[in-house]
Amino acid sequence: GSNERNQPYVDGGIFLMMLLISIDSYGLVSCPLNLAMNNKESNLFKKVASIPLNETLISGISFGYPIEEDYVCSSRRVPIKNILKFH
Repeated sequence: GSNERNQPYVDGGIFLMMLLISIDSYGLVSCPLNLAMNNKESNLFKKVASIPLNETLISGISFGYPIEEDYVCSSRRVPIKNILKFH
């Protein structure tokens, strides 16, 4: 319903996070990809990929073995004190 229109993205984001952690546990590197598609592009993608029209696309993932064993990309992390507050 209209009250749950974002639920696929919330649930999908949680699943995506755990999938990325699982991929890492196998020694693979990964990168979640933004699927910024309009409805026409999304429906075409679903048709080509045999994905039912009633399913929602939230992300893509590229993953594989790193070319160099010691090379892993990372982003600068925000200090925990900037995002966590105890009450």
